[in-house]
Order: sequence, then C-alpha cells, then structure tokens
Amino acid sequence: MLENNDTTLKFEAQMKIEVKHLKRSALLMIIPAIFAIAGRLFLASYPNTACTMADNSVFFPLWPQNLLLHDQLNASRFTPNEKCTFFAMQSIFAAGCYIWLFLKIIDDINRKDRVFIPGFLKVAIITTAVSFTSILTSKFNEYNSLYSLSLSQSIEINTWKNLPLIWLTVFSIGILIERTLAYRRSRFP
Repeated sequence: MLENNDTTLKFEAQMKIEVKHLKRSALLMIIPAIFAIAGRLFLASYPNTACTMADNSVFFPLWPQNLLLHDQLNASRFTPNEKCTFFAMQSIFAAGCYIWLFLKIIDDINRKDRVFIPGFLKVAIITTAVSFTSILTSKFNEYNSLYSLSLSQSIEINTWKNLPLIWLTVFSIGILIERTLAYRRSRFP
C-alpha cells in the first residue's frame, strides 16, 4: 500500500512540473496571436504590401501550405490583392509561431528536471502526424464548410479558418520536441 502511495505522489509531482511548463508554453502563445492581429491591421492599412510579401521568395514559403495552395488559389475568383493577403497572413502568423517554437525549444533545452511521461510523447507524435496530413491534403473546396477552406467564402474567412491549422502544427512540433528532450533527459542523465 505504501509503495502505491509513493507512486501516486511521484506521478502527481511530475504532473505539476509538466503543468508548469505547459502554462509557460501557453503564455508564450501570445506571440503568434500578436502577429496575427498586427499583421491583419498592417495589411488593412497598407494593402499593396500584401503582394510584396506574397511575392517574396523568402517570406512566401514560411508556411509550406502556401506552396500547395498557390495554383488552386490563383485559378480562383479572388482578386490578386485578396490572394496576396491570404498568403501574407499565413506567412506572418507562421513567423509568429516559429518565434514561439524557438523560445519554447530554448526553454526546453534549459530544463533540468527528468520528468518523462510516455503517453505524452505518443500523443505528440499522433498530433504532429495528423497536422501534417491536414496540411498535405488541404485544398479550397467549392462548397461552404465550417472547417475547410472554401472558394464560396471570403478570403478573410478562409484566412482565419486556416490559422488554427498553422497553430496546431507548430504547437504539436513544439510538444514533440519537448517530449523528445524529456525522454532524452530521463534516459541519459
């Protein structure tokens, strides 16, 4: 009975450490949110800048899905400025997510605890795989849908529908890296 109680106490202590780090990661997620809001306000104030950003060979591929959707969106009914705004917003938000990811990796590298909960690594692998599958299979559909991109909805709606996919993908990569580093710390002190 005493051994079972010690195991429970150890697990609770590990979970407290994990929750503390998750809270810090969640707090850092304000960075992509600021990028999304500031980016949208900037593009609304300077609409010609969207095409400059979308045509930039470094900025455009910041979000890989831009490359996959480029031909389909170019053949759509949207105006050139709307297309540019979609691609620019995806890249701006992705840049904010990458800054979050960079800060998260630095924080995770500096962790000293040896907490490793195996189930978290499995969830991170599955979530990352689902996110990448969603990116590779996403396209603009002809019909309205609550979650998928749609040619019959405004570019603004499509932009805001796609931001959660960017966030989920980068967040799941961050958690996967965090769990991998935790595994390494727990096995190789």
